[in-house]
Amino acid sequence: GGISPTHIVTITRRVPTSTCLPQVAQISGCTNLLHVDEDALAGARERSVDDIGFVSRVDLGQAATTTRIVEHVLTLDHVGDAVLQLGEDIGAMVDTQAVARAQVLVDPHPHDAADPTVATRQVGESVATDTVCAVQEPVAKQIEHHWDRPTGRVEDPWAWLRDRNDPDTITYLDAENAYSEAWFAEHEGLVDSIFGEIKSRIQETDITAPIKDREWWYTARTEEGRNYPIHCRGRSAVDAASQVLLDENLEAQGQDFFSVDAFDVSPDQRLLAWSADIEGGEKYTLRIRDLDSGVDTSDVVHDVAWCGTAWSADNTSLFYVTANEAMRPYRVWRHDLGTAQADDTLVFEETDERFYVYVQLTRSGKWIIIDSRCKTYSEVMLIPADDAKSEPMITRPRTEDVDYAVEHWGDQFLILTNLDAEDFRVMTASLDAPSVWKELIGHQHGRRIVSIEPFEQHLVLHEWSDAQQRLRVLLGEGGERVFELGSEPHEVEIDANPEWTSTTFRYRYQSLTTPMSIYEEDVRTGERTQLKQTPVPGVDLSKYTATREWATSHDGTQVPVDLVRHIDTPVDGTAPCLIYGYGSYESSE
Repeated sequence: GGISPTHIVTITRRVPTSTCLPQVAQISGCTNLLHVDEDALAGARERSVDDIGFVSRVDLGQAATTTRIVEHVLTLDHVGDAVLQLGEDIGAMVDTQAVARAQVLVDPHPHDAADPTVATRQVGESVATDTVCAVQEPVAKQIEHHWDRPTGRVEDPWAWLRDRNDPDTITYLDAENAYSEAWFAEHEGLVDSIFGEIKSRIQETDITAPIKDREWWYTARTEEGRNYPIHCRGRSAVDAASQVLLDENLEAQGQDFFSVDAFDVSPDQRLLAWSADIEGGEKYTLRIRDLDSGVDTSDVVHDVAWCGTAWSADNTSLFYVTANEAMRPYRVWRHDLGTAQADDTLVFEETDERFYVYVQLTRSGKWIIIDSRCKTYSEVMLIPADDAKSEPMITRPRTEDVDYAVEHWGDQFLILTNLDAEDFRVMTASLDAPSVWKELIGHQHGRRIVSIEPFEQHLVLHEWSDAQQRLRVLLGEGGERVFELGSEPHEVEIDANPEWTSTTFRYRYQSLTTPMSIYEEDVRTGERTQLKQTPVPGVDLSKYTATREWATSHDGTQVPVDLVRHIDTPVDGTAPCLIYGYGSYESSE
């Protein structure tokens, strides 16, 4: 109990077309709803905590270049049956349970039952407290329990909350929801003020930079007062918004929750495979839309997971993934258009409970990839896209601690792997002997290769070097070049690049002083064009500057420290400083 600042943490599964930026606010007033391990919670930022090795993908309808407010919620969303494991088990629970739209208030300070400002009451078998804000705050009961782990015994008096069917669990969650609703209602003015300030920094009516894919240009736009993006295309960049493919606002009408996952245009660009979740449980319904008529066909596939789709080369079949009761993606199916879901073909089933399964096309469109991976190693299977009914071919059998991902490049496969390479290297293999690897790009300690993006005449590498993200291109005729992104600490990510023969490369750049920006750069000349920058109304970004410094740790290790400040802030040690640090799951900030 007591009064302390509270962190608001938003758990999101992915970034949709119009980026929702989770905001962190310090609110003076009452305290926490749930005690959770903030390090473990951070593992929920990506569905697969260690997706290193996956070739980067950005769907045509999902380029994150605009910002929007999804909705103004004064109360905490009801947790429902999404029961989070408390303490340090929460990371595993986020991976295995259905958690969507959950906002959790995390109090960094422990509660003290002896606090004289707090009175207690009973909620079922749990104790509730009356804080100085005159709001009833429930406190979960504690039952002696421990876990025996390789690192030793761990006490967990809240383990009983794992049982979502326990009446005491439901009673406690109901009490938490009632408390949060009352607390936010009491602080409605403050919530409105914070929400208004956040909203004032966002341009709601916006459009993404169009993306060329063969004969069409694809984009998505948002409109003020509407919660969801509108996906469009046109015959040129100028009229890219002329044909509406999917208006999420129309599809979401009458729904309390709506989230689109798959947005996959067929090779002939006449069909759209799209999926949506209307309950928040991350079980999606997949549909096929005829883009000439704008009408969905009779094909409907239920309970699809969020792990990708892949079209056959002849546009007649679609591969997708389903999850088991624990929400672990484990089965790959092939749906033949015009047939019922009951007739779908099971292509692959992953029986090892440690592994998650994903499906996608190679950038060339020639191969269907079935990627099965756990936290430390993986196995990739391939199916020719022009022979979609053939049996999957294993690239290389899974081996403990060997992580790899596969792409197709001309007459060979590319393999990004940590085999004898802690920071990964790139190998090649022939199409008829994919398990025999030869080195293309050797391992270099401290240069972590995150993903590879092949084109007809060049290969782009996304990597970390000197604790900074960068892009490097290897030219087909020989030679290489690193994209020049300046010395300011920044983030750079691969954007959608569907054109196999393109000689330019699109990427997303942002820094502590630069909003999300989309650039297109000639891979040989370095000529760069800014296609889009997210507007930030009411902020003069020229008044801020950012630098990188290096601190020497006790063992001599150089630790990067990124500083951002107003240009008038003194740097003589007299100005106050907010320090943020995080490190876990191969992510450090």
